[in-house]
Amino acid sequence: AEAAPAVVAQTGESKFARALGSTDFHTREKGLAALTRWLAARDAVDDADLLKLWKGVFYCFWHSDKAPVQDDLAQRLAEMQLQFKPKVSLTFLRTFMLTIRREWLGIDRLRLDKFMLLIRYFLRQALVKLKRGGWSSRSL
Repeated sequence: AEAAPAVVAQTGESKFARALGSTDFHTREKGLAALTRWLAARDAVDDADLLKLWKGVFYCFWHSDKAPVQDDLAQRLAEMQLQFKPKVSLTFLRTFMLTIRREWLGIDRLRLDKFMLLIRYFLRQALVKLKRGGWSSRSL
């Protein structure tokens, strides 16, 4: 199993976040694969730790160029929540939304469309996860 991220209390950085926020494509891909494995092996994850990791994931997506690459990465990020146990999946979605809210005003107009795409994919996969879990809108 992948080792836990080395969260540094003073700076809020982690090995995963640094890899994910790298400008190098291959470093970002390796970081994303390691993060996926690490989260899939967990029963629960602390919100504060995942918020720090989401900063790296946010910049991983920020650095993605060209529409096909952005679309593929948005789909892979959104589908990650389907691989996780329920508590981790919910924390992953919640911290994604908190990260988008925190970073929203810093997204320039050239990147706005790709982040809107990411949000749409995330919402869709969250609904897929709910449906697979037996949730029904009739129960409301």
